[in-house]
Amino acid sequence: MEASNQPSPVHLGQVEDLSLTRGDNPGSVDAHWHAIIEGNGYTVQTSTVAPDATGHAPWAFYSNSTKSSITIAGLTSGSNIWVHACANGSANSSGAYSDPAMLIVP
Repeated sequence: MEASNQPSPVHLGQVEDLSLTRGDNPGSVDAHWHAIIEGNGYTVQTSTVAPDATGHAPWAFYSNSTKSSITIAGLTSGSNIWVHACANGSANSSGAYSDPAMLIVP
């Protein structure tokens, strides 16, 4: 068997314990979750529509983060925001998205 320089995909788990809190400014929300050690970053998606029982919603990419937290800004105060995140690994692998969290934007 030959050695390969190609990275092996790491099987990443689901992001857990995602929670949302009021941001420092109106129209912002802070999202934070437990870090996944094997990951090298996270993808964060948002929706203004509640996910159905299976987690499907019109999710929109918000940002990538190298930390297990992110501030989501530019939101409309008084609106609902749903957020979920997944861990990213080597060789374009990613884990399962977290359960969605919701907050009324301050």
